[in-house]
Amino acid sequence: MTKILSHIIVIYKFVFITIVFIALTSLVTGQEPDNNRDSVLIRKGEYFLVGDSIIYIPGDSIRFLEQQILSPIDSSKLKRSRSFYDSLRIKAGKYEWTRELYNWLFTSAPAGIYDEKTSKSEQEFVKHEGKIIRNVRILELDVFGPVIRDTSIIDTAWISRTLNKIHIKTRERYIRNNLIIERGDEVNPYVLADNERIIRNLPYIEDARIILIPVSDEIVDVLVITKDKFSLGLDLQFYDINSGKLEIFDKNIIGIGHEMKAKLFFNYDTVPSRGYEGVYKIDNIRGSFIKGILNYKNAFNTESIGINLSRKFFTPYTKYAGGINITNTSTYEDLDTLPGPTPFIYNYQDYWLGRSFMLNYASRSRLIVSGRFLFNNIYERPEIDEDSYYDLHNFQLYLGSIAFSRQKYYKSSLIYNYGTTEDIPYGMLLEFTGGYEDNEFYNRYYTGVTFSHGNYYEKLGYLHTTIGFAGFLSGHQYRQGLFHLKSSYFTNLFPFRNYHIRQFIVLDYTIGIRRFEDEQINISNKNGIRGLSSDSLSGTHRLTMSLETVAFSPFYAYGFRFAFYGFTDFGFIGSNKYNIFRNDLYSAIGVGLRIRNERLVFKTFQIRLAFYPRLPVDFSKQFIHISGERLFDPRDFDVNAPGILEFR
Repeated sequence: MTKILSHIIVIYKFVFITIVFIALTSLVTGQEPDNNRDSVLIRKGEYFLVGDSIIYIPGDSIRFLEQQILSPIDSSKLKRSRSFYDSLRIKAGKYEWTRELYNWLFTSAPAGIYDEKTSKSEQEFVKHEGKIIRNVRILELDVFGPVIRDTSIIDTAWISRTLNKIHIKTRERYIRNNLIIERGDEVNPYVLADNERIIRNLPYIEDARIILIPVSDEIVDVLVITKDKFSLGLDLQFYDINSGKLEIFDKNIIGIGHEMKAKLFFNYDTVPSRGYEGVYKIDNIRGSFIKGILNYKNAFNTESIGINLSRKFFTPYTKYAGGINITNTSTYEDLDTLPGPTPFIYNYQDYWLGRSFMLNYASRSRLIVSGRFLFNNIYERPEIDEDSYYDLHNFQLYLGSIAFSRQKYYKSSLIYNYGTTEDIPYGMLLEFTGGYEDNEFYNRYYTGVTFSHGNYYEKLGYLHTTIGFAGFLSGHQYRQGLFHLKSSYFTNLFPFRNYHIRQFIVLDYTIGIRRFEDEQINISNKNGIRGLSSDSLSGTHRLTMSLETVAFSPFYAYGFRFAFYGFTDFGFIGSNKYNIFRNDLYSAIGVGLRIRNERLVFKTFQIRLAFYPRLPVDFSKQFIHISGERLFDPRDFDVNAPGILEFR
């Protein structure tokens, strides 16, 4: 009881101090009035300023523009969704307390689930190709209430109004920092689609849409509509009764696009029993598209400080990308070959630079040449040998790559998110990587090749496949090599009454070649059989398959959407010396519920119930599992820093 009370006191102090800091920061800076900011909500029959022109919109803004410029929305699905809430509202109105509960939980006009038809990202802009952009205007919607596809929705719940007042919207100039279009540019459909995606991918933005408003046959105005997420959040995890982690963060401090994260670790079975970590991140430094991260950690005999600056090939037209990562760490490693934890101090440095050459604008084909230098300098460590603990080796690694990439995007919804627009990449990537390692134990060469391909098939769905082979060439044989094949597939969206259903299939095969003795892969949890953990479920040869059926429900409670799912996981694990099918088959069968509010920055919350037909001797299982879940992003065909294909 004393330990539990101590947990509560520590967490309370940490939350209180952090909230006071954020509140004081908000009071000092305030929400400055912006006379140039557009109305946060365009109501029906309202005049709207676009550039220097005043236009009268006879209905909801987006509905009007879509009817006049884009394709109309199929409102039948929305009506079916809202009929559920109309019925619920009538029943709740019989009693005062149920009426108040309904008003507290639900918006006055729930948005329903939009089944957005899968279409190419640039499709909406093609008809305006070549026209001149006269003005670029930005419209920012409230976090709680209107949505991108229906700005007429008004959230009347008192808590929504309160949170909207607390939230500081992203300041307009910081949204403009993420624009790659400007006045006087010609309309390029691909550039506009890329810019829409760039804004949508910001961690503090729920959704974004770019709409072109024709002024004449040669001129258009650009309307950029954005919707923030409520940027404050927390994540509390208990690993057991004596240990856990509390994380508090603000992903959009005072509306300038900066993120601050504070973590408190506690484990009363260790000395010291508490630790902390702080992270400060800027997604786009002064419009340069350079991301900066500064972090410091001091927890359980580990102290580290690091800085990371990186710039991606954020569009196919980006010529240069690169990054710098420097980390100093002092810790104690508990190696299996030693009786107890030993000191370990090192400095890790990572530098890379890439240049992209556009080969074909129509197909967006590129040739990318990149170079990278990694330096691992160990100041203090236990005695090790050349065939173990590669991360503890002193080495200098020089890598170079040449890649051919072709990438475009589809827009869809109800895939990994719960109603917001999602960008699905399609195209291909072929990359050759080579390098030289100057290691304290040996000098050797590295070679690797990866091929990825993905496409959406109108009647079948989306299929993505990656194949990779890599390793170090030492003498006349490969060391630390591997072959990896992964294929992911999901079907089109199938309507069933008021539900929308998708089927997901993932196949993963990995085999290691002359790996170090301490290098193992497993089929535990996210690596194969969800909810099942065991030290014996490891090896150098793995085959897993996951089948999952997801039913996106029409239920909508105060911004929270619900998806029911059923799953089956299969997995084999063993030595690369034998046929993978000679090993025991492990599996899991289960059902679950995922809950997500797209307006918040929290992880997806899930409840899972599973059954395991076969269990290893040293198993640890979770028949019932309640946790947060990170959103899965489909792998794209962009080129990043040349790297070693990971064995994991």
